[in-house]
Amino acid sequence: MFRITFRKLFFVSAVAASSLFYSCSTDIDLLESYKPITVVYGLLNVHDTIQYIKINKAFLGEGNALLMAQQNDSINYKPGELSVQLQKISPSTGEVLQTIVCDTTTQILKDDGLFYNPYQILFKTTASIDENSNYKLLINRSVDGALISAVTPIVNTVTVVFPQPNSLVSFYNGSSQTFRTVTLKWKHAANANIYSASLRFTYYDSLVVSPFTKDTVKLEMNLPDVLAENITVGDEELIAINGESFFSFIQSSVHPNANVYRFADSKLEIFLSAGAQDLNTYIDVNKPSIGLIQEKPVFSNVTNGTGIFSSRWTTKLTNAMDAATVTKANQILN
Repeated sequence: MFRITFRKLFFVSAVAASSLFYSCSTDIDLLESYKPITVVYGLLNVHDTIQYIKINKAFLGEGNALLMAQQNDSINYKPGELSVQLQKISPSTGEVLQTIVCDTTTQILKDDGLFYNPYQILFKTTASIDENSNYKLLINRSVDGALISAVTPIVNTVTVVFPQPNSLVSFYNGSSQTFRTVTLKWKHAANANIYSASLRFTYYDSLVVSPFTKDTVKLEMNLPDVLAENITVGDEELIAINGESFFSFIQSSVHPNANVYRFADSKLEIFLSAGAQDLNTYIDVNKPSIGLIQEKPVFSNVTNGTGIFSSRWTTKLTNAMDAATVTKANQILN
């Protein structure tokens, strides 16, 4: 899945940016001069009521880098050092149709980690995003007058074909005791380059002796990504979800416990995401290396900075599983 948090993508961006300072040559003093590098992470979503863009700075200095990362002024710009705008641009003519000034917020706290927390500065706007336009990010850095920019198309709304809101999901045929395949279907949307999906199955733990409790457990099953290659907007894309694989996933995720009775929720949540081409490339480049070659290329679509500015579309479908599927799930849970 590429529903990635600010923290994860910023960590990748910061590491990538800091790598720009290093060289194999021994003829250069790496700390001879300071070169400011702005790190950007922003994913516009046409259905979000608020768009957030995270903008930080890479750092380099003498001493322990891990300790420096814990300092606010090492990674965050001071108030007033950046001015941030979004420009709505016509894809056909390049004309600027609207200029949106982004405000700042510190209300979304950052989780613990390598970098300074819990407070973080995010740039935001409540302006609506037009899926038929491109958007250009403009960042003016007042300390040196540098202009950082990036452009993205907007992933259009994805039409889900199956499951529909009131349709039942069935992974098991109780009468024949055979597994069924559920096919997640949607229509290819403009500017979508990759699709990613997952299932969230919920069950409850209850002690079989007093005191009775009911703990909620959620399991998330990631599905294979689908690349939109050689397909026309409006054509159907799909992911086939094998019933046997679904129940095997549940079985591998729980452990027998004679003191606990487990029972499945009939609700199944399905998450579907679509990402633009630059987002797909960024995630693909930053996947863990599995071969002997560990050095990875650095991908960024940010001019005079580093990071990623792109777009995505996301939805959550909530459907009920039929009685045979729930019964089979309960057998596996216990």
